[in-house]
Amino acid sequence: MRKLEVLSKLIISHPTKFTLVVLVCVALYLQFPKYIEFRPIADHTWAQCDRASVARNYAQESMNFFLPRVHYTAGKTGISGLEFPIINYSAAILYKIFGFHERYYRLIMLLLVFSGLFAIFKLCDLYLNDIFLSVFVCLAWYLSPLLVCYTPNFIPDAGSLGLILVAWYGFFKSTKSPSGKFQLIFLCAGLFASLIKLTALISVISILSVSVLNLLLPENKKFYSMKLSLKYILYCFTIIGFTYSWYTYASYLNDKYESWIFLMKSNPPQSYHELIFNLKYIWSRFHNIYFSVGFYIMFLISLVVTVVKFRKVNPLLFIILLHLYLGSFAFLVLMNRQFIYHEYYFISLLPVFFFQILVASDILRKTELRLVSKWRIATLFFVVITVSNAISARKFLKGRFSESGAVNSGTDSYLVYHGDRKSVV
Repeated sequence: MRKLEVLSKLIISHPTKFTLVVLVCVALYLQFPKYIEFRPIADHTWAQCDRASVARNYAQESMNFFLPRVHYTAGKTGISGLEFPIINYSAAILYKIFGFHERYYRLIMLLLVFSGLFAIFKLCDLYLNDIFLSVFVCLAWYLSPLLVCYTPNFIPDAGSLGLILVAWYGFFKSTKSPSGKFQLIFLCAGLFASLIKLTALISVISILSVSVLNLLLPENKKFYSMKLSLKYILYCFTIIGFTYSWYTYASYLNDKYESWIFLMKSNPPQSYHELIFNLKYIWSRFHNIYFSVGFYIMFLISLVVTVVKFRKVNPLLFIILLHLYLGSFAFLVLMNRQFIYHEYYFISLLPVFFFQILVASDILRKTELRLVSKWRIATLFFVVITVSNAISARKFLKGRFSESGAVNSGTDSYLVYHGDRKSVV
C-alpha cells in the first residue's frame, strides 16, 4: 500500500511524463510499431494508395508543393486537387532523406494523432484536476476500433483530428492563461487541421460562434474576456479564409487537369426518407466499428448525467458541446451518401463524443456522493471501459491488418501504385 502511495505521488508530481509513458504503452499494446511497417492494406486501399502516391510522386517526380499528383492518371497528367498535402509532402521529405518506405508516412500520422491525444489528456486535467481520471477518460474515447485503425494510416482524417484536438487544448488553456503561446497553438493547429480536412472547420466555426456570443453576454456572464473574443474571431476568420483559398485552388487543379480522384463536393440525400434509410443502414453496418458496446453504455450514461445534473454543467463546455452537435449533424447530412461506404468519415464526428464525456465527467467532479469516493467510482468505471475498449480495438486491428482483411486490392489505384500496372487509360 505504501509503495502505491509513493507511486501515486510520483505520477501526480510528473503528469507529463506519466501521460507520455501511457502513450507509449498504448502504442505497444496496439502493436503500432509492427503495423507502421505495412504497405497500404485493409479497407479502402484505393483511397490509401491515392494519398500515398501523392507523397511518392513528390519524392520521385517533382517536389513542387502546388502540383500534387497521383499514379492513377487515367490517361491524364496525374496532377490532382486534394486536401492540403502537408502530410504527403512531409513524408516525401523523409523519403528523400531515408529512402522510400511507407513507414514514414504512417509514423507521421501516428505522431499527429498521439499529439492530439496528449493534448486532450492535458485538457481533461484542466477541468477534472485528476491525472488518473483524465487519462482513462481520454483512452476510453480514443480506443475506438475505427480511430485506432486509422491512426497509423494514409487517409488524412485522423491526422486532422489530432491537430484539431491540439487546437482545442490551446483554446481552453488560453481562456485560463494570459500567455499568447496558447493562442498561437490554436491558430497553427486549427489552421493545418482545417487545411488537411475541411471538416475540422466544425470546431473552428464553433469557437467563432461562441466568441461572437460571448461579446453579447453581460460582463458577469462572459466565458472569457472581450479582448480574447475579438482575437478568436480574427483567428477563426483567418483559418476559414486560408482554408477556402486552398480548396478553391484544389478545385481549379481538378478542372484544369481533368482529375476527379478526390471528392471535393457534398453528397447529401435527395429526400428525408433517403436520409432516414441511410442512417439506419450506416448504423447497422458500422456501429460496432465506430465504438465498442462499453463506450455506447458510457455515452448514454453521460447523457443522463448531463440532463439530470444540468444545473452543475459548465456553461462554456456545454455551449461548445451544443455547437459540435449541430455541426456534426450538418456534416452527417451533407455527406450522408459517403457515410454509407466510407466508415472513416465518422472520424470527423468524434470530437462531439469526447466533449460529451468531458461535460459529464466535469459534472461528476462537482457532485457530492456519499459512502465512497466519487473519484474511485468514476475511475474504476472508466478503467473497466478502457480495458474493454482496448481488447476490442486490438482484435479489430489484427483483423484489418491481416491478409484476409485486405479488400479493394484489385482497384486501379492500388495496382498502379504497387507497380502491377504502369498506367490506366
